[in-house]
Amino acid sequence: MNTMQIIIKVLLTVMILAICYFGISRVWKNEIDLVALLTKPFNFIPTKQKESILLNVTHLRRDHFAYLNAGELTNIDIYLVVKITNTDDKAIEIIDYKVQLFADGVWEEASPIAFLNKNKLFHITNNDYRNATRIKLEFDMFDRAIQNRQIQPGETIVGMVPIKTEKKLGKIEEVKFVLKDIMNRHHESKIKLENVGGEYLQSFGIEVLDKNVDLSGFVGT
Repeated sequence: MNTMQIIIKVLLTVMILAICYFGISRVWKNEIDLVALLTKPFNFIPTKQKESILLNVTHLRRDHFAYLNAGELTNIDIYLVVKITNTDDKAIEIIDYKVQLFADGVWEEASPIAFLNKNKLFHITNNDYRNATRIKLEFDMFDRAIQNRQIQPGETIVGMVPIKTEKKLGKIEEVKFVLKDIMNRHHESKIKLENVGGEYLQSFGIEVLDKNVDLSGFVGT
C-alpha cells in the first residue's frame, strides 16, 4: 500500500466518523426535544363558547301590587321584566329560574310568585286595601310564556316576573337572574340598577281596569 492509498483511507475513515457523529448528535437532540415536548406542561386555553341564550332584565318596578286568586291575596314587592332570545341552532326549553337582589350590602334570595293570569292584579296605594285598583300590565307572565314551550332558534320571549322578599330591602343596587334549561345549562344575567327615580331600569305600561275595589276582606287570608 503506497502513501496515496493510506491518505485516501484515512480521509475516508475521518469522513465516515464525522458522518456517524453528526447523525448520532441529531438523533440525540431530537430525542431530547421529543422528551421535552412530552414532559412540557400543556397550557390549555379554552375557547369561549357561544351563549345559547341571550338573557336580559329590561324592567324593574318597585311598588305595592297584589294578586288575587281563589280567594287568596298575595302581595308582590317587585316586578321584573325578563327578555330571552334563543341564539342556539336548536330549540331550548326553560325548566327553572331564580332571582337574587343586591341590597344593603348583601345578596338576598327573592321568591318568584308563579301565576299565569295577569288580569287579576291590583295596585295598592298607601296600604289601603279598601280602595285598590285592578290593573293590567303590558307584558305577559314569564311563567306563562315559557310553560311547556320549545323556544325556537332566533325566537324571543318577554315576560313579567313578580317577586317578593323575606324582609323589606333598602336600595336595590343589582339584580341577578339565572335560568336553567332542560339540558341543565345555566344562563345568568347580572344588571346594575341606575339611580333613576323609583329604582327601575325602564318603566312599563299599566292599564286601569277597575277603581275603588275593596280587598280588605282578603287581607290576612
